[in-house]
Amino acid sequence: MGLNFLLEIYKIEKSYGNKKVLDGISFAVKRNETVSILGLGGTGKTTLLNIISGQEMPDKGNISLDGINITGKVGFVGKMTQSAILTPNETIENGLQAVAELSMQSENFVDLNVKKELSLFDLSDTADLYPSQISKDIRQRILLLRTYMMGKRVNLLDEPFSGLDVPTKTDIIKWFANLSRSRMSSTILVTHNIDEALALSNRMFLINGVPAQIINEFNIFNSADKSEIKKLVITEFKQTLRHLK
Repeated sequence: MGLNFLLEIYKIEKSYGNKKVLDGISFAVKRNETVSILGLGGTGKTTLLNIISGQEMPDKGNISLDGINITGKVGFVGKMTQSAILTPNETIENGLQAVAELSMQSENFVDLNVKKELSLFDLSDTADLYPSQISKDIRQRILLLRTYMMGKRVNLLDEPFSGLDVPTKTDIIKWFANLSRSRMSSTILVTHNIDEALALSNRMFLINGVPAQIINEFNIFNSADKSEIKKLVITEFKQTLRHLK
C-alpha cells in the first residue's frame, strides 16, 4: 500500500463454518496515527482485531508490520480488550511495574518510571491502591496506560470506553487523547460510538454488512466540520439497516 504505512491489513477474509464474517477487509495505518473502525454490533470488529493481533488466522489475506508478514503471529502489537483485568492482589504501582519490566524486552523499548507515568497522567493517588479500591473510570485509565506501557508500535483497543456514563466518558476521552499523543505509537480503535471515533481519530473506516466490508473512509484530521461527517456516517448506517430489514 505504500512506504508511509506502518501496519497494513490486506484483503482479510474469515468464515466460521458456513457463515462468512469478513470479506476482503483492507486498510493501512500510518506511523503515530489513530484510526477508528466504526461499525454496528455483530459486524466482525472484534474478529478483525483478533486477526490483526495474531490470535486468529484469516482464511485469506495477510497482516504486515513495517513490511514484515506477521499474520497469525502474536506479540507484535499491543491489545486492550473489553474483558481486560487488573491483578486483584497487586497494587496499581506493582502491577504497572511488572509491565515496565516486560517492556524492556520490546523492540520499541522505553525506560519507564512507574511513579513518573502515574504522575504524568494524574494517577499518582492510585499507586498504593488495589483494583477493588478504584472506580470504573480510573480502572479504564489504568488499563489504557498499561497497554501503552508495553511499548508496542501498534495498539489495538476494543470498545475501551463501553459501559461508562456520558460525563465520565467525555472526561476519559480527553485524558486518553493526551496519553496517545505522548506515546508516539499507532492505534486502532474499534467502536460503535461515532463521537468517540470523531474525537480521537485521524481517520475513520466504516465497517458493515454480512459479511462485513469497509464501506467508507473519512479523513477526520483534515476535516473542518466533524458534524457533517457525523451526518454522513448516520446516513450510511440507516441505508444499511433498511437493506438488512
